[in-house]
Amino acid sequence: MRGGAYNRRPFSHDSRGRPARGPVSPDGRLLLGATRHAHDPEPGCRPEDHEANAAHWRRLCGAPPGLNPTQGRVAWRLLAPDRLPIVGGVVDPDQAPPIRTSQPSAWARRPGLLVCGALASRGITSSSLAGELAAALALGLPAPVERSLIDAVDPARYVARAWRHRQPEVSKP
Repeated sequence: MRGGAYNRRPFSHDSRGRPARGPVSPDGRLLLGATRHAHDPEPGCRPEDHEANAAHWRRLCGAPPGLNPTQGRVAWRLLAPDRLPIVGGVVDPDQAPPIRTSQPSAWARRPGLLVCGALASRGITSSSLAGELAAALALGLPAPVERSLIDAVDPARYVARAWRHRQPEVSKP
C-alpha cells in the first residue's frame, strides 16, 4: 500500500489564533495526514495528495491561516488482505496439515519464529497490543486478549481459510 505523509512548516496557530494541535515532528512540523493508494508504485509526492490532506484537516479542525502543505514523503506499508495485523507464530509448511484445519491455532509453527506486522495505517493504535501479544506468545505467557482475537490476527488464518474453502476432490470412476 503506497502512502504519503504530508506536513507544513512553520505552523504554530489555528484559524482562531490558538496554538495548533496535532502530531508535530521533532523539527516542529505539523503532520497533516497520510494518503493511501493501492497498487501504486509511484515514489514521488503529488500535489493532489497534499491538497486532499489539507482538505481533510480543514474539515476536521477548521481552516488555519496559510495551510498549504508542500513537503512530504512517500512510503509503502504492508497491509494484509483483511486489513488486520498479523501477529503470531509462522506456519511450518513442512508439517502435515492438522486434523482441524479450520482452526488457526491447530497449525504447526516454526519453532521460535513469530511475526508482528501488517499494522499499515492503524499501527499507532494497534502496535502496543500487538507487541504485547507477540511477547506473550513468544514467552508462553497468558495472552492479553481473548482467543477469538488471537485467531483473528494469527498468521495461520489464511491457511485455515484456504482449507475451509477448498473444493472436495471428486473421485473419477
